[in-house]
Amino acid sequence: MVTGGGYDDASFAEMRAACKGKSEVPWLRPDLSTPRPPLGPGYGEAVVERVKVCLRRLAEEEKLSGDGVYLF
Repeated sequence: MVTGGGYDDASFAEMRAACKGKSEVPWLRPDLSTPRPPLGPGYGEAVVERVKVCLRRLAEEEKLSGDGVYLF
């Protein structure tokens, strides 16, 4: 599950709670402590690249089939 930066901690926790027991998948959240790409052309591509890097790392660590929260 990949979420955007518009979800605060409470909203994110509520979504996770609503899905508890339905599936075991990693949850990805943007790392708001790192600089975001500038808005405009290329923003989407830059965010997708960050997600892909995170997913590759999770695959290498064999963490794609279990629950967890990870920052991208």
